[in-house]
Formats: sequence, C-alpha cells, structure tokens
Amino acid sequence: MINREPIWWDRYGVPRYAPFRPGGSGRECVLVLARARGGPEYQQLICGYTEQFERAELLSRRRWIPVGDPPAGLHAENGDVSAEAIRVLEYWRRETPLRVWQPEFEIELID
Repeated sequence: MINREPIWWDRYGVPRYAPFRPGGSGRECVLVLARARGGPEYQQLICGYTEQFERAELLSRRRWIPVGDPPAGLHAENGDVSAEAIRVLEYWRRETPLRVWQPEFEIELID
C-alpha cells in the first residue's frame, strides 16, 4: 500500500508517484493541470498520435483540450464527474515514435 498522494495520473486514470517523463508509442503527449468540476485540481497525462491532437498552434489559439472524466475519487462531492483543463504544464512532441521527445510549450487555458 502506498501512503502518499499521487503526483499525476496517466491517460487511463492510473495514479503515478514518480515525476512525469514523456514515453509511450505516440507522437505527442500533454501533461495538463485539470480540475474536476466542483472538485480538486490534479495533473493528468493525455497521449496520442499527431492525428488525434490539435497541432501546437491550434491548441494555443483555441486554448482548450479535452480531458475526459477525472480519475476515480477526484470527482465532485455532488457526483459530477466532468473535468476541464486549466493549464498545459508540458507539451511534448516527436516526429516519429523512434525519435527523442522534445518539449514544446506551456500555456494557460483558463484566464
């Protein structure tokens, strides 16, 4: 049993206790600060291939990224299980799955 709070959650809602490092087979990954509506803030990883993500320019212009439901146990006390991204903490991209991850930017999504 782990008796400390997770640092971040992966894209499946699994708690992670080591500092975030990009990985996996995708071409882009984003670590976002999200907030469960009516609940706490948390850090969640969103990964995917380039075709599934907005390009960096569009993300920074639209200032929105879908995060899905918050991890289990982080929803609001009223039962609301929706969430919103507040800030892109780390946006990483690589040209092919075999290349090295490159950091891109950090942006605020909510004023």
